Amino acid sequence: MSEPLRPRHLILGNPDNRRVRLFVDALAATGHPEPLVLSHAEVLDDLGALERIAERELWVRIESVGEREDVTRRLLRLGYEDARLAGVSTAAPSTLDAPIAHGRILAPRQAHLGFERYLNRLEGVFPGRPGWSVLSPVPAIRALFDKRVTSARYRALGVPTPDSLVAADPTALRAEMRRRGWNRVYVKVSCSSSASCLAVFSLAPERLMTTVELDGDAMFNSLRVQRVDDADRVERVLGFLLREGAQIERAEPKARLEGPDHEGRAFMDCRILAVAGEPAFTVVRLSRHPITNLHLGGFRGDLDTFHRRVPPHVLEAAHESCRVIAREHGCLHVGVDVLFTPRFDGHRVIEANAFGDLLPNLTREGSSVYEWEIRHTAKWIADRPSPA
Repeated sequence: MSEPLRPRHLILGNPDNRRVRLFVDALAATGHPEPLVLSHAEVLDDLGALERIAERELWVRIESVGEREDVTRRLLRLGYEDARLAGVSTAAPSTLDAPIAHGRILAPRQAHLGFERYLNRLEGVFPGRPGWSVLSPVPAIRALFDKRVTSARYRALGVPTPDSLVAADPTALRAEMRRRGWNRVYVKVSCSSSASCLAVFSLAPERLMTTVELDGDAMFNSLRVQRVDDADRVERVLGFLLREGAQIERAEPKARLEGPDHEGRAFMDCRILAVAGEPAFTVVRLSRHPITNLHLGGFRGDLDTFHRRVPPHVLEAAHESCRVIAREHGCLHVGVDVLFTPRFDGHRVIEANAFGDLLPNLTREGSSVYEWEIRHTAKWIADRPSPA
């Protein structure tokens, strides 16, 4: 007997982005109908483009707004007044006609406030479409883009997370670190992703390891991790990150794992992707320094080597943390970044990601990551609790 027809997917994304293209390919590979695709730019300009869709049943996938300068411009314009009132850095709408240099850090909180206004618009449409199943609910995306919110929420749920603190400026940060006896912290703009606007700050000696590169008056996200010792530059980068609103957490030691023969033992953490509430895919990330993002010079570790090193009960505890986080957010998929302690006797959840499923070249039982998500969507929708 053939499988019953499923609703079409509606993808809100950047149509030329590989996330959208790969997902559309996965739909075709699994025999699903061709999706509707609406660009973020189109919906930002005209919410009616979404409101005019007549189909009563759809599975709605909201994709990342990143990697499109025209979308970033729209979000900056949308968030300008909120950013001005919040007292964070701003880019006036009148300045946004000129091209934005590649990698330029331009008012990140303003862009995020624009993104939140965009999410609010989407959230106003979905309740009037009871037959639409939103695979990553707007409140979940909103929460997952504030590392301060998720860190506190996960800790309240009993999920192990790094200790954190609050500081408004570098002077306050130094004082609080000394009071607690901490020598090193991660400072992350709370709405950032892909290790942008990130610094590891050490007190003795005072220095930064950061993805922020200074070029005159401008700042850029760099693909080469910067080591900054100059006091003025340290103050400038730290001050900027803290003014934008940062998650500040103790830099806990990470386990090390054997890399390829020429890499020796390397710092390690994992991206664990939960799909339909269960850990489904794991990427072991290795690096010569504690920032393990693959696009910053990190490299994938061997999963079998990882499984030989981590005791089963420790891995199961990490998987249970992922299940708790998946239930908390109610998303079809959520990417969870997890570190393991140096003796592999515990774990900490670093953060979770609404759009953390771009994991090419991974398969499970013959399915790619996106195919696995698609194949589990119908049952996940049927099993999830009804909205209160």
